[in-house]
Amino acid sequence: MSIIYTRHALSRMRWRKISKAEIEEVITLPDQKENIGFQRFHYFKAINNRYLRITLAIEDKNFIIISAVQKKN
Repeated sequence: MSIIYTRHALSRMRWRKISKAEIEEVITLPDQKENIGFQRFHYFKAINNRYLRITLAIEDKNFIIISAVQKKN
């Protein structure tokens, strides 16, 4: 599966200083997954004293990264 980043996701990643490597780690080994409907998901993971939530869609064997935020623990 490949990872495709939306413009919105890249903007949020820059603003919140979330790297592509961190996104890949959340996708490959999430602490928790949540189905939010319409083939969209929240993936959660604690990385480097931060708790990240990635919003993504899975389409045609691709991960479409929609947004990335840092949540409070």
